[in-house]
Amino acid sequence: GERVESAKQYDVTNDPREDTRLRVAFSEAAKAPPIEEEHPEKKSTKKEYHYILDLEMGWKAAAGELAGKGWEDNTGVTVKKNLEIPSEDGKFKIPVDVYTPSEHEPKDTIVHYHGGGMMLLSKDLPVYVRTAKELARAGVRVVLPEFTSALKEPFPRGLHDCYSTAMWAADKYGAVILFGDSGGGNLSFAVALLAKERKTIGKIKGIYTLAPHVWGSYPTTKFPSLVNFKDYGFPYQLLVDITKIYTPDPKDAKSPLAFPAEATVEELKGLPPCVVHVDELDMVTDAATFFYRRLLEAGVKARHITSGGLVHIADLYHGVLPDVAQGMVALVKSFVSSI
Repeated sequence: GERVESAKQYDVTNDPREDTRLRVAFSEAAKAPPIEEEHPEKKSTKKEYHYILDLEMGWKAAAGELAGKGWEDNTGVTVKKNLEIPSEDGKFKIPVDVYTPSEHEPKDTIVHYHGGGMMLLSKDLPVYVRTAKELARAGVRVVLPEFTSALKEPFPRGLHDCYSTAMWAADKYGAVILFGDSGGGNLSFAVALLAKERKTIGKIKGIYTLAPHVWGSYPTTKFPSLVNFKDYGFPYQLLVDITKIYTPDPKDAKSPLAFPAEATVEELKGLPPCVVHVDELDMVTDAATFFYRRLLEAGVKARHITSGGLVHIADLYHGVLPDVAQGMVALVKSFVSSI
């Protein structure tokens, strides 16, 4: 296939390999007037990171359209919002939403960690609400926690929130499947590694990740997708700054619990079956694929899926790519049913 040697040749508005519907959506988004509303956390955030908050405002503004009409419809789903479960240290509560099929008690439970580089977005973003509802309609219970953003407290607080949620759900419903996109994919693998360390890995029976952000050492020449798809969907600088914000101590950035691609083959042995699902036109694809191969080397039952023509996590955009997004739900459901 055609190889792009320079990111300057194309962008998300004109890449001929990209799904036409996405190209149109990005072209329209580029014409939208700037958002004038000020992010509430700007005053407490370093000025060099203000662009990150502006990005979040833009994503939140577009989220309803990306989720598609009907994302608020609860037909076929019972929703319990903001249940409170105890944090690991017992000092605070973690808000958790639970989506359950209305017609029957499901056999399987997914714990879904939302994307946003372990620091942005939320469980209430329409894209994640729609995804949870569609999975529930497919017959699976979905638990969606609001873990602590790294902008408020860095690693490992958010990870511990995610681990606590997985253990709570497993104790309540039985062994769970972890599901995460982007930063949530990082957290899915990190929770499993922490569970292995704490000898609770039996409470996790599978892991499904979409475009997992598992690598934290930048700059690097190891992964061509960082060049070929530079700034597709979000700026490359965000990857660099996620590491700085999530792991202010450089030693932490080398921990597999912070960035799972740092794990050795030995550390990955014994993880449950998993899927590494990547998007063709995405900066993080090559790092995620590198990690997949290491999982195989460790003897993990791992599968690799590539969504052609898509940028980072576009598989969840019911409003732009309804057939693709429903296909994504079917893939996750199929994986859940297979383990």
